[in-house]
Amino acid sequence: MKDVLKRADEKGIEMENSEAVIIAQKEIICMEVESMKKGMMDQMTYEFINHVKEIKKKKELRRHLNRTTVTKKYAINVIQRSIRQWLARRILREKCIIRFEKLFDERYCAFYYQDQVTVRTQK
Repeated sequence: MKDVLKRADEKGIEMENSEAVIIAQKEIICMEVESMKKGMMDQMTYEFINHVKEIKKKKELRRHLNRTTVTKKYAINVIQRSIRQWLARRILREKCIIRFEKLFDERYCAFYYQDQVTVRTQK
């Protein structure tokens, strides 16, 4: 209140004590609001920074999981391809054994295959 009256005297404004009390209360409320506003802004900034850090951690974790998933998928594909090739060769071998007969030519000292369906020979 004293500060309000002093400022009023410096500006040449006549003011009663009751008016000075009301103005002083409003100034005190404004200062408290500004202080609270600053504290809230600091808290919001801190929470925002923490939120951004959490988002970055989640993104990094997702990237890591995606890399791991891609690596696992690639490994699975390689194994599947190898198994399919092995099974295809096995089935082809079985079909060849059924269809072709392996014979030995004594004149040339070499093996040849004879197709049992068409009776053609292959060396």
